[in-house]
Amino acid sequence: GMEVTVQGCSLTEPLTGSFFGCQNAASVFGAASQCAVDKVDLTILDNVLVGTSMQLEPSEYNSHVVRNNLFFGGWECRQGCPPQRILMLGGSGTLDVRDNIVYGGFGGYYLRADCSQYVAWENNVAIGNAVGYDVRSGCTSLKLLPYRNSAGVTVGTSEISNVVAA
Repeated sequence: GMEVTVQGCSLTEPLTGSFFGCQNAASVFGAASQCAVDKVDLTILDNVLVGTSMQLEPSEYNSHVVRNNLFFGGWECRQGCPPQRILMLGGSGTLDVRDNIVYGGFGGYYLRADCSQYVAWENNVAIGNAVGYDVRSGCTSLKLLPYRNSAGVTVGTSEISNVVAA
């Protein structure tokens, strides 16, 4: 299969509010018609990303790794801004999510993946968002670290555990 690594990038003033999304591709000359990454092994490592979001929902036989990144919300892009959700995690493949900070967005982390999909979930912090973490389905026992968000955690499940809020 295909592997893609995005490492050591500083992204400011992106064209659209979605790093891999196609919602605005029709209006961008030369944009690829297919830009979904669910069937790609993807590594996002050591980046600073401003005003953009990522929808990481690997298919059953794929893996997405997100480590040591700093995501900022904001009005930095020209189309589809600001992104409503900064980091969306779900799908049916495996996820390795460690040492990330989501700061200043409407929604920080949108968690929809099952617990069994996480190879690792460590030290993922939400700071200064309208909603730090949104859990509507999937794993409800990840260690969530919301600090100074308007709503640290919003939940659409019958239970949640392992939240350390300040």
